[in-house]
Amino acid sequence: MICIICQKAKGNSLWATSGCDTMKLEFVKRHENSVEHKNSLQILSPNQTGIKEGVNQMLEMGMDSVVTQMRNIYFLSSQNIAINIYPDLANLVNYQKEHPTSIVSDIPLQVLRPPTLPQFNQQKALRSNYATYTNKVSGHELLVSLAHPIEEAVVNEIKSSSCWSLLVDESNTVSTGEKILALVSKHMVNNILTLRYLGITAVSDTSAESLLEAIDSFILQKGLPANKLYHLGSDGASNMTGLYLIKKYFINY
Repeated sequence: MICIICQKAKGNSLWATSGCDTMKLEFVKRHENSVEHKNSLQILSPNQTGIKEGVNQMLEMGMDSVVTQMRNIYFLSSQNIAINIYPDLANLVNYQKEHPTSIVSDIPLQVLRPPTLPQFNQQKALRSNYATYTNKVSGHELLVSLAHPIEEAVVNEIKSSSCWSLLVDESNTVSTGEKILALVSKHMVNNILTLRYLGITAVSDTSAESLLEAIDSFILQKGLPANKLYHLGSDGASNMTGLYLIKKYFINY
């Protein structure tokens, strides 16, 4: 390990010449508190940060990046926007942070310059963006970490609504033969009708009995208020519109 600060200040210790070959934290702390290192800091710049302060600054920058990108993911999810635009949104946010006062000219009515995002993205692509969490892989990882609070917020919306509608549709995956059921809620948020994606659940088959069991299990698992469910929407298939489903949810309840 070499101390660049002491090396630039032309120190005489191992940290400034050949380097320290012992990779232990106590050796770093010992050098940080040494007279040579403190003198080197004063020689180069009185405002120069120490090793500990420098590491803390880097950690704060990394945390700021994580928080920013988690906000981006939460925004896309809460607005039902596809996550494939996440890198572009991250680049736009970074551009605005780096160019907060960009202008076209001194003309008062022309105070904002649109960001040249294609060039900006190309420059970003020249170096790895994994440290900034702006790539699609990091986006999916952040989405997984935020899935629970996003789902909880949707469930609370439905609970606060006077009533809600459940929209369902079954699908068969041709390649694997897997049968799934997609569920969407339509409810009131601040007196505005709102559609929210609830999730996908697997079904053994697409019979009315299997679909009913899957829907019933999904509602119980998510803690959705079945007593406020006033409507069931589907594609009109017989297994969705039969008396079995209607009797379960709109007669028994």
